[in-house]
Amino acid sequence: MKSKYAKLKFTDVKTYSIKERFSKVQVSDFAQPISAQSTVQTFIENLPDILVAKDFREFTGHFKTAVRTGKTVVWMVGAHVIKV
Repeated sequence: MKSKYAKLKFTDVKTYSIKERFSKVQVSDFAQPISAQSTVQTFIENLPDILVAKDFREFTGHFKTAVRTGKTVVWMVGAHVIKV
């Protein structure tokens, strides 16, 4: 059966090695695995320093400081707030 769509032409596509291309992140930037017995603090400390994880780590530091110094903390989180 003949398709109603034209065949794609790849003659002008330029390819290059993934090893040679620029990347915003490296494997060393990824999160590190933790054991099942690890604490929440260990989990947070092992989050990568990229995307929202970086902001979340900063937030948890401010949150911890606020609680330790007796500040009032209002935290509102919904199901669709936490995403990458």
